[in-house]
Amino acid sequence: MADNCHNTPDLPGQSPSHQAERKARPLEDIMHDAIMLHAFAQGVYELHDTIKTDQSPASNAMPAMFDSLIERAHRLAEDIEAYDFVERRG
Repeated sequence: MADNCHNTPDLPGQSPSHQAERKARPLEDIMHDAIMLHAFAQGVYELHDTIKTDQSPASNAMPAMFDSLIERAHRLAEDIEAYDFVERRG
């Protein structure tokens, strides 16, 4: 679904020539994306909790998957922030 969103840059499925022309993004932008990923994961987790689903192995696994995704996104944002701090102190 996200592959069809034309306002999201650098999605899978874009031409390799586009990806080859890509320049390094500022660290602040990357940190912002990590924080947004964390927030999106939390939002999806909340939506999953409010939607009634049939009990199945897949639906039972979703909370643990969301917890892991949220934790990893949080850790990524913290690691980027720490890296940025160390680089600025240089």
